[in-house]
Amino acid sequence: MKNITKKNLLRAELLGPLGIFLVSYIFAVLILCCETEPRQGVFLFPEGEPSSRNVFAPFEISFVNEKATAVQRDAASRTVPDLYEIDAKLNEKAYSALNELFESLKQSKASSAHQIVWDQIKVNISNSAAKTLMAEDLAFLQEWSKRTARRFLDQGIMDFSRKMELMNEGKKMVMARGFSEGEKERLVSLKLLKTKTEVAQEIEKLAQEDFSKNRKLKAVLVELMGEVLPPNFVFNEEETQARQKHAYGEALPVMEEIKRGEMIVQKGAIVTPDIFQKLEATAAKQFTKQVQLKILGTGLLVFLLYLVFGLFLRHYEQATFGSFKKLGLIHGFLLMVLLGERCALNIPYGYIHYLLPASVYPLALSLLLNRRIGYFSAIIIAMFNALLTNFDTEVYLYSFLGSVIGTFSAIGLRKRSQFLLVSSAIGLANFFVIFSYNILAQVPFQEAVQLGTFGIVNGFVISMPLAFLLLPILEHISGLVTDITLLELSDLNHPLLRRMVIEAPGTYHHSLVVSSLAESACEAIGANSLLARVGGYFHDIGKMEKAEYFTENQANKQDDRHGKLSPSMSYLVIASHVKDGIELAKKYKLKQAIVDFIPQHQGTCPVYYFYKKASSSPNMDERINIDDYRYPGPKPQSRETAVVLLADSVEAASRSLTNITPSSIEDLVKEVINIKFIDAQLEECDLTLQDVRKIQESFVHNLIGIFHTRIQYPKSDAEPLWQKIVDRKTE
Repeated sequence: MKNITKKNLLRAELLGPLGIFLVSYIFAVLILCCETEPRQGVFLFPEGEPSSRNVFAPFEISFVNEKATAVQRDAASRTVPDLYEIDAKLNEKAYSALNELFESLKQSKASSAHQIVWDQIKVNISNSAAKTLMAEDLAFLQEWSKRTARRFLDQGIMDFSRKMELMNEGKKMVMARGFSEGEKERLVSLKLLKTKTEVAQEIEKLAQEDFSKNRKLKAVLVELMGEVLPPNFVFNEEETQARQKHAYGEALPVMEEIKRGEMIVQKGAIVTPDIFQKLEATAAKQFTKQVQLKILGTGLLVFLLYLVFGLFLRHYEQATFGSFKKLGLIHGFLLMVLLGERCALNIPYGYIHYLLPASVYPLALSLLLNRRIGYFSAIIIAMFNALLTNFDTEVYLYSFLGSVIGTFSAIGLRKRSQFLLVSSAIGLANFFVIFSYNILAQVPFQEAVQLGTFGIVNGFVISMPLAFLLLPILEHISGLVTDITLLELSDLNHPLLRRMVIEAPGTYHHSLVVSSLAESACEAIGANSLLARVGGYFHDIGKMEKAEYFTENQANKQDDRHGKLSPSMSYLVIASHVKDGIELAKKYKLKQAIVDFIPQHQGTCPVYYFYKKASSSPNMDERINIDDYRYPGPKPQSRETAVVLLADSVEAASRSLTNITPSSIEDLVKEVINIKFIDAQLEECDLTLQDVRKIQESFVHNLIGIFHTRIQYPKSDAEPLWQKIVDRKTE
């Protein structure tokens, strides 16, 4: 069961970094492969001009014949019949006109004067025609007119000119809909569709059958129906075009094949449109293959680079490998640099490859993380620059050597003015690499010097200004700090430290001693001594909230604030300085790297004084658990926080010494470090036993220096030393 749990934890630890590496890998390949370059291998000779050489197909090619496809698609779109439909609104308008006419005539006939009210009649008929109708049975005529109108409107009446236009275009059928309910549409012959003239002829025949004896009435009815019945078979242009467009798109392309080795064009032959299309298809296929091979080759090389980089971080920089922010910084900044370089290389300037800001990436990582990562990233960025420039050896050399020398020159960079020294190192390194390479390539001396000056421009004008501008941004995004920022924070005039002088002077003095001890110890083991010093300044800022409860801030030792509190309450008051310190640090916007010192300098150590007090209290009925009197943690996660933890405990314990001799100081330091070691406070940081020994020697050396003016007192045998070592912050 434990093995399964360990496997799950290991899988969870690897999942996040692998995800970052995968996303970064995909984007890196895309950036490296996205470039604008001409198609190579096949010449596209101008259409209509003679070919300058024979061209054979390098492989079998299948391509779309655009001209034949266009002809076929046009033919497919022309086969789509025009869509016509009966306009129901026109039908209703015709029926309404007939009804209004006959109703008006009925009202006029019913009046005593038989006077026709023309304002109510909207159909254009003559006065004599109206009187002829009024002389007949209007109800019968109205019914006959409606029946006749419905018969021809339901069949559809087409405009004569439109019908002639379609027939002249050679169309014989149209798609029609609206003849009857439920029927969607059907093909109809143009010959069967009647125009108004043909409808008038049929109406005349119907009138002849029904009113053969009344020639005058027959003529009036033919005239009336001709006025009322409109061409209602309307062309639906929008849907017809949509169907033709769909048919055009659905038509299969006409494919053409070229066999491998087939001659596409002979030298001297005129490049016809068909030949030009074959040349275009060959060039496109060849370019596609080149891109595919480039993606494959680039993908494999980048995969190897990422694999090596990942293994390096996994085995030699485990803290960085396990940090989402640090990995995000490494990969995000790498992609940003690559994207900038890719954009720069697309600028049509012949010497742009000399101005790639390769040194910015390793330099920034060495300042934000450590020099080892900086040196390794110099190899990575140099390889990427080689890929960007199609394996230009000159670019690879100046990217690698300039980055390594620039990173090396940045050791101990603690002032922004020192950027000038770094830019000089990068510029000169670039100059000598470019100059030497061109001399070996037998370029004239003067020209080699001129090319080398681009390397100096790179260092002074591009790489350093970019690094100078980007570092504060990267610090803000990642939460990491450079030595420059730490130096700014180490100013004792910082508002928090000035407050501490006034509100907690004893804690302030304690913090100065701790920072001094931690700085010397970190120098001895090769850790970041400046970070330890600044962390030591701010590690106990939370004590300002309840300064009077800590013994170093009590002017009168008789005034013990814990005398009226229970041991558990005193523990809560003392432990709260960690939480209060974190809140103060965030309020004053301290960097996370400094905030980490506040909880980690206590780790999960017990507040031993109050635990012992609670254990020895006669009022306690049950056994006291020491874990109830521990700080919440976490334990130190870095060498610097671990050193501050040890320095804090050693400084506090040293105040209990009465017989101050070099041997007693050495015994004290050994005892304190052993207690922290046995309590497993150092198990989550990467301190080695050799580091611990060096830290111990540094503490002893510095404490002897601090106490060297003290009077030597006789050795006391009152009680064992470990019982005296309590948290001086709580005495």
